Amino acid sequence: MSKIRMVENAAEIRRRFTETFTLSEAAFREARREWLATVERDGPLDFNKLHLWDKMPDYRAISFEQALELLRTMEGEVLVMSEPPEYPYCHGIITEGREHKGGVACVGATALAERLEHEWYEGWRAAAAGSYLENTLFPDDVYVFDGSMEHLLVFTHENDFWELEDEQPLLAAASRFCMMAGFPPPRDVTYEQIRTLLSASPDEGAVCELEMYYSGARDFRPFTVYWKKVPNGMCYWLNFAPEAHYDSLEALEGDKVFNGRSLSQIAAEEAVRFGIRSLNGRQYDA
Repeated sequence: MSKIRMVENAAEIRRRFTETFTLSEAAFREARREWLATVERDGPLDFNKLHLWDKMPDYRAISFEQALELLRTMEGEVLVMSEPPEYPYCHGIITEGREHKGGVACVGATALAERLEHEWYEGWRAAAAGSYLENTLFPDDVYVFDGSMEHLLVFTHENDFWELEDEQPLLAAASRFCMMAGFPPPRDVTYEQIRTLLSASPDEGAVCELEMYYSGARDFRPFTVYWKKVPNGMCYWLNFAPEAHYDSLEALEGDKVFNGRSLSQIAAEEAVRFGIRSLNGRQYDA
């Protein structure tokens, strides 16, 4: 990849970043008061031990793929940094064999996208084989932004297919939770539109495929629904649970296979957004 250059005014950039993109502790406690009421039952939360992305407003959740696509649209060089040095598990950016905790790097956007994609997927492949990826340059939580701090992309270590990490590791890797600010948001569709598509009866012998996702304040799950006509009606199944077949859309919607929630429960949540990536392998236009 193109050369990574560590900038000299990292402390000033970090200060501006914190002021621009994160909440103060008082604002955080107000915004997350319901969540804090649960997690602080056993003691107070240490604000300084949170990830930076935990302290951000509810910036738009996007997929790893979408975050990479947006990064490739950024012209020239971008700034990239890891968690601050005071974060308990801080890992810095590595250049020329040296780790820069608290540092801020400057690198070409396209080269950075290629490197982040490579390190993430190859790291998961290595882990699935009982090994680890050597010579990585970036930690699993990184913040990418332009010098004007108008655009932000966050690549976190979290994924929303955690229950599939052992059986389908690359599917889990693809559901990496990312965030964005300052970019045009992906186009949403209503769940009613999705349900209309899933209710359509395909031709005899044909299998329909709808690639979609839902996202909330702190999750992003891409998935695919397949359905086809069978002699006694319809058959539905999901890409991450192909062994489970449903004889109706209602049965699929009611099964709690989304980390303990059902599709109908997710659709009813106020903060959840839906999107469609493709229908039968082609880009979907509502």
